Amino acid sequence: MRKLRSLLVLAGVVVATTVHAAGAWTVTTNPAAEPQAKAASAGGLRVGEYACYGSRNRIMIGLSVKVRSPGHYINLDSTHVGTYTIEGDKVNFHDGHMNGQQGRELNDGNFRIGVQAVCQPYLARSGHK
Repeated sequence: MRKLRSLLVLAGVVVATTVHAAGAWTVTTNPAAEPQAKAASAGGLRVGEYACYGSRNRIMIGLSVKVRSPGHYINLDSTHVGTYTIEGDKVNFHDGHMNGQQGRELNDGNFRIGVQAVCQPYLARSGHK
């Protein structure tokens, strides 16, 4: 018998739904994920890939990161890990390929970095779901 499982976020809480054979289903929440969901809704960074765009909306690969968990990131090649801290509307990167960089104007998971680059969750800009 095959099960179908999906994850979704409802009101900032990660919810897992499992559809069992014969149409029965269960819903569970993941309390461990709640602090991360709340951090993102409060202006923090969301787990996932961030793409950064410069002038003329050109993607800037060297600034792009994957947020692995609250406070931790890795470059797109998965070769350099680092940490980040958030202070007000600033994102300070430590270690990794972004060591010493500071994002500013953090708002709803988006931030600016450098002279004119804008970084945001990748799927938000691309329109993919």
